[in-house]
Amino acid sequence: MKSDSDPALVFSSDIFAARRKRVLANLDGSALVLDSTTNVPVRGYGADSELFYLTGVTEPGAVAVIRPGSEDGDFVLFVRPRDSEEERWSGERIGPDRAKAVFGADTTYGSDVLSEHLPKLLAGAENAYFRIGIDSTVQRLVVGALQTARLRGARKGVGPRGIIDPGRLLDPLRLVKGPEELERMRRLINLREGIVLVTGPTGSGKTTTLYGALREMADGKVNIMTVEDPIEYELARITQTQ
Repeated sequence: MKSDSDPALVFSSDIFAARRKRVLANLDGSALVLDSTTNVPVRGYGADSELFYLTGVTEPGAVAVIRPGSEDGDFVLFVRPRDSEEERWSGERIGPDRAKAVFGADTTYGSDVLSEHLPKLLAGAENAYFRIGIDSTVQRLVVGALQTARLRGARKGVGPRGIIDPGRLLDPLRLVKGPEELERMRRLINLREGIVLVTGPTGSGKTTTLYGALREMADGKVNIMTVEDPIEYELARITQTQ
């Protein structure tokens, strides 16, 4: 059972389910692995944006596997098991049982059994979509599945033939915003105080996002001035300086 009101979800569960459905339609026998530790900053923890985009999960230690037709279902989620002693210091964990209901996973496991189940989920997959980042248990397991497949022969169906950056699948989808996302973005840019930070790697769409927001705000009723280096697009009703 999915929950739309659970505070663990930022958007409604239907949005994440629809996104996964689009991805599943394009996997073509491959598996997508999303790891919360792929892009962890040097200090502290930041939720992985790709993991969040498809699942809504922001908790550290989470891993999602999306693969059509697997024995455990299309969407398998690993999260940290509940631990009352650890949670006294690091905060409440959602746990596998609640995670299944909240995030709509077909199967959930504790992250403590990841090494046992992830190789099985990747066995026979055409390719593994996975973003290579910092050294982690997940990365070692994905690379290990590829090495096993090469040693035993891809025709025997023991693992993926290659590792592909998930951006090939997700980047085009993430360019298109749904009604709920647009409503929240409009609400944010219409605030008249505070600061909005738009961050991300090169080519992630920061400039496009900012110019889109400026166009939305430039209704002729608000005086908008920018300082840019360089000015990439000229915008009407906005004073741009470099």
